[in-house]
Amino acid sequence: MATEQHTRLARNFHRTFKPERSYLSALLRYAAAGKSGSLEEISKHTGIPTGSSSGKMQPTIDYCTGMGLLRPQKTNAVYTFSLTPFGRVVLVEDPFLSSPVTQWLAHLQLCHPRTGADLWYQVFVEGMETLGMDFSRQTLEHHLRTVYAAEGRNPIGPVIGAYTDEAAFKGAGVLTENDEQIHRAAAPLAMESRRGYAAWLAQLLADFFPGARNISVTNWERACGWKRATGWHPSTAADMLAEAEHLGVLTVDRHMQPWLVDLRRSPDEAWRTIFDDML
Repeated sequence: MATEQHTRLARNFHRTFKPERSYLSALLRYAAAGKSGSLEEISKHTGIPTGSSSGKMQPTIDYCTGMGLLRPQKTNAVYTFSLTPFGRVVLVEDPFLSSPVTQWLAHLQLCHPRTGADLWYQVFVEGMETLGMDFSRQTLEHHLRTVYAAEGRNPIGPVIGAYTDEAAFKGAGVLTENDEQIHRAAAPLAMESRRGYAAWLAQLLADFFPGARNISVTNWERACGWKRATGWHPSTAADMLAEAEHLGVLTVDRHMQPWLVDLRRSPDEAWRTIFDDML
């Protein structure tokens, strides 16, 4: 993956701002209305602040992009947006991104090796071996300084605060902090989340192995780090593959070692169903 082309968001895309669900929601509604405009014009319509010290407009666009909620196009400083299948279903079913399922999926999208955010990828995918599931702020800072050869300002940015602030994604419980000791939770495998994970897995298969058949789970993990991103134990990963197979999203050939998977349903179709099991 080190030499593969990607469009991950740059390390400092966030400009120290955490993702705020109210602003993400406002931008999704703006996109759904088919509007377009400059950052200042979008700010007037959405209430997302812009300015030299409070400029959350561009980070919000970038967060929505890295989370796989929308696709922006910029022409002469004018932005137009199209909602992704994930963004469309979120806007209809969970417009304020309040469900832990939505928050987990947005988090996992930020970890995408090609289209997510580089900071998230380095912490939650590449950093899995170095950091594990329990680490200190100091260990995280050292890891990121090593990755980025960074000096000066702390490179952690908002990656912890994004999961400890109610206005952001605290509901997911991805990270919790106590006395600068950080615990990273594995993605919880529950009835209401299985369709979302299945859609995310389908997206990864389509992104990294378009049109391919009999993809080994070893090559799949090597390509995109889906087990590392979720923090799943091998048995949990196997359980989720069984759930995705039961839902008709993919098939698993367990007669081979390593197992082989095939995509059975398009990601777009799978995304549309992610809230079907919500009570």
